[in-house]
Parts: sequence; C-alpha cells; structure tokens
Amino acid sequence: MSADLSGTSILVTGAGRGLGREMATALAEAGASVALMERDRRELDEAAARIGATTDPARVVAVQGD
Repeated sequence: MSADLSGTSILVTGAGRGLGREMATALAEAGASVALMERDRRELDEAAARIGATTDPARVVAVQGD
C-alpha cells in the first residue's frame, strides 16, 4: 500500500484470519492505528501479536466481538 495513513484509525472486522488479517496488516504498515475485531479470541490475539511485531504495538487494539 503506497498511501500514508498516519494519524488515521481504522476498525477491521474479521481481522483474525484471511483477508481481514492481511488488510489490517497492510493498513498498519501504512501508518494507521488499527482496531481488530474477531469472534475467536485465539485468532484475534495471534493477529494482534503478528501485526504488533511489524509495527508500533501501541497502534494495535484487539476487540473480541461479533
């Protein structure tokens, strides 16, 4: 992603796996703060750890929900 999303906050639903996780990763790498939402706590925690390892972990929030 070539856009600079610094200063933005984005909620990504279905962020625990697949396309949702990849989108959340790309948005975070572009500078956005991301809120990840997923029903499965294990998948949610894994996604948050993965994204936080490649970006500023303070910009990643994990919210379990449906």
